[in-house]
Amino acid sequence: GRTALHWAAGRGRADAVRHLLALGARVKLSGNQASPLHDLAASGSPNAPTLVQDLLAAAPWQLTHRDNMGHYPVDKARDVGDKTMAHHLEALMMTVVGKRGPTAKPRTPSSWMPSCMSAGKARGLVGSDERPLLEGAARA
Repeated sequence: GRTALHWAAGRGRADAVRHLLALGARVKLSGNQASPLHDLAASGSPNAPTLVQDLLAAAPWQLTHRDNMGHYPVDKARDVGDKTMAHHLEALMMTVVGKRGPTAKPRTPSSWMPSCMSAGKARGLVGSDERPLLEGAARA
């Protein structure tokens, strides 16, 4: 579920976000794997760019974290048409990418399957006919 920090960030409430962080609120993921930075970016609030540094100071990983749809926070800002926030997040991401090298290819919802199949085959859980793991488990 969403935390109070998600709620405050999603409404662009600078006072509430800063108060919660000062009280030691932990940055957690919501049910859809969104971070408070995702919610802030989607808020469309004029306060949003000023709160980015506060949220990143609490949990820097939010900038490059993808939700369960594969969206970065910058994608959420673009979705709502918040150009100021999108440009701000893009600039920050370029700084991170410059330090780490190029980012990974975007994930597709089924991108985990080949690695599961490889792992299952290596452990003898998947036969030579490459049947999915769950299909084989149903017969067991």
